[in-house]
Amino acid sequence: MERVRREQTRKKAFLICLIGTEPVLDSGSGKVFQGAAQCLKNLGIVSDLALLTDLNARAAHNEWNIHGLPPCTMICMRRRVLSHVLSDLLNLEYDRKKILVIGFGADVLEATQKCGMLFYPIIPSQEVEGWRILNEEASLKLLHGTYEGVYQQRLLAKHNAWLAWVYEQENKESDTD
Repeated sequence: MERVRREQTRKKAFLICLIGTEPVLDSGSGKVFQGAAQCLKNLGIVSDLALLTDLNARAAHNEWNIHGLPPCTMICMRRRVLSHVLSDLLNLEYDRKKILVIGFGADVLEATQKCGMLFYPIIPSQEVEGWRILNEEASLKLLHGTYEGVYQQRLLAKHNAWLAWVYEQENKESDTD
């Protein structure tokens, strides 16, 4: 009986987790936001990439590949609490301060903070700028260990201001009904 030697994939220094495809793919045009693919490719040099999605893994993989995005592990979250899925990622033995969660919304921020991970917001209608900043500035801070603290707090303030604006708009609409 011939022994088959399995080559183990070497874990990279960082883990980048995308929450859904919305931060990457423009639902209106069906195209990848400008700068997203290049940023993910650059991050992929030192980071493993994971897409947490409600789609099944095969559908997510097909959608990802159609757009020519860098290799990524698909993790189906269907019917699971986001904080539990993120917590499970800690079993992969990454330092929680080297896991960057990319997404938007109060639930994503709360789950990320609950797990003690880093958060980068891609704000709707500001995606191109978000990917540019992640590629040119935030990724360097992540690599040099200066992301957490003042820098992340500045990003969180911008994210929270956006959430407050959305909440205010929703309340205005419900008041007129």
